[in-house]
Amino acid sequence: MTLQAPTLRPRVAVGPAAAVGVLGGALLAIAAAWLGSEAAGLVGLLTLVNIGLCTFGIGRSVTRGTRPAALVFYTFVLAWIVLPSAYLVGSGRAAWGDVYVMKAPSVTLAAQGVTLLAVAAFLAGSWRRPTEVIDEDDDDRPPVAVRDERRRRYIRGLIVTGIVVLPMVTVLNGGLANFFLSRSDRAAALAAAGIGSGASGAADVGLVRLLPMALAVAALYLCLVEVRALRHSGAPVDPALVWLLVGAAFLWIVYANPISNSRYTAIAPILAFALLLWRWTRPRAGLVLAVGLLMGLYVLYPLANVFRTTQRSDTLTDVGLDVIAGPDFDGFQQVANTLIYVERYGLEWGHTLVSAALFFVPRGIWTDKSLPASIPVADARGYSFTDLSEPLHAELYLNFGVAGVVVGLFLLGRVWARLDAAHLRSATTRLSEFVPYVAFAQLGLIRGPLGSLTPVFVTTGVLIWIGLKRSSAREASS
Repeated sequence: MTLQAPTLRPRVAVGPAAAVGVLGGALLAIAAAWLGSEAAGLVGLLTLVNIGLCTFGIGRSVTRGTRPAALVFYTFVLAWIVLPSAYLVGSGRAAWGDVYVMKAPSVTLAAQGVTLLAVAAFLAGSWRRPTEVIDEDDDDRPPVAVRDERRRRYIRGLIVTGIVVLPMVTVLNGGLANFFLSRSDRAAALAAAGIGSGASGAADVGLVRLLPMALAVAALYLCLVEVRALRHSGAPVDPALVWLLVGAAFLWIVYANPISNSRYTAIAPILAFALLLWRWTRPRAGLVLAVGLLMGLYVLYPLANVFRTTQRSDTLTDVGLDVIAGPDFDGFQQVANTLIYVERYGLEWGHTLVSAALFFVPRGIWTDKSLPASIPVADARGYSFTDLSEPLHAELYLNFGVAGVVVGLFLLGRVWARLDAAHLRSATTRLSEFVPYVAFAQLGLIRGPLGSLTPVFVTTGVLIWIGLKRSSAREASS
């Protein structure tokens, strides 16, 4: 007789559903207060609809079992783009001294409309029948081998490679201490060493910063996958794995620490590590994750600017409404700027997307390679600092207009739905083990521009996926 695994049926969890409803109501009230008289207009209405749609998406992502990929998408879009847009539209303020963009009703209306299309397309793409939720303790899939030697050899290879290149990278970096400088100081040190200049520019940065970071994050992530596998099989962590963990953690501290690296590239792996070790599937866990993301974005994220520079006047560590109208929350502003750019100069027809996908091709070979999309967009608005964000749906619009937004976000929703289904079904498939990385790496994907953030996240993701496939005991699919 075959015994079926106990499952938690995908019924709507009333408590978390009510909590999401209360959260959504509170956010709508805050947004209406920020919008002021604009709340009665079409721009205000679209703003409130966007908040409601994101909140609905959060509810769908937690009330029938936590779906981390979709949950992070809705929560981040809500907190970083949609909710701040209410304050920006209502106050007429914007970052970098732009006194025009938020006072042009046609622009803000179009920006809210494009954002609504993006969220709706993602929701449509991710819509699928409820998935049965199998808790880790109830998962009766065959346990993995206690020691997966093929994967461990791969992890050792990553760690050895990271250690072997350390002397060279240290010299190019200007010394070991420079790995722990603030982001601006380290960038200045690399520039003084000639890294990032000349024809090889991006390739130099890739060898000194991006590739070592990817090696470190992938090695530590795969070590934690092994820890998760041992926990699932009931076996203790063996000494060999402990030494791999020590080596990977050392490389992460040197190459990927949050002091000298951007907040997105440093924080996303830390959150992925946490989700990997604690596979949250229950609705209440998803609610805690959503609230934690909101609190982190509005409190810890601005405070983390203390690592950006040693100039106290430029740390931007306030916590308040001034932060929402500043560079940390420039997503909606950049959506509006992208619409203005397209109206003036036309569509890119895939140029920035192809350039991001082929990031490994040096500019010395591809002379027409596009700069990260945010740079020409911000430059066209006359900003003094142009290395800003470029939200995913804005970059899709920049390349293919409304069609690009709808098709791109719909397809993203389909892929994310499959990943979330794998997360809910089992803790031991390759896809379920990959979900934590994707769920939080998408913070950089959503923020953009792809040309700046694709190299590190894609390189790391490929290294992790190769490690997941190099397994003698994993299933081939979810």
